[in-house]
Amino acid sequence: MRKTVAIDDDVYEAALANARATGGQLGRVLSDMARAALRPQKTPPTRGKRARFATFEVAEASPMISASGLQGALDDGGVV
Repeated sequence: MRKTVAIDDDVYEAALANARATGGQLGRVLSDMARAALRPQKTPPTRGKRARFATFEVAEASPMISASGLQGALDDGGVV
């Protein structure tokens, strides 16, 4: 369905970057983003004590980053 909507620039840029990175169409990326926002949020399990490391959710379609690729990015950025 074709519709004209106004969206904020930061949302457009994020969706456009995602579409370019994945080779997808901008409309499909925006639809997927909207569907993800409509899904019920998962609540993390309650822990008796604080976790030692921070955790976060990663989308299933996210590409894996190899250890050597990570080290290369750190080296290029002057981090390590």
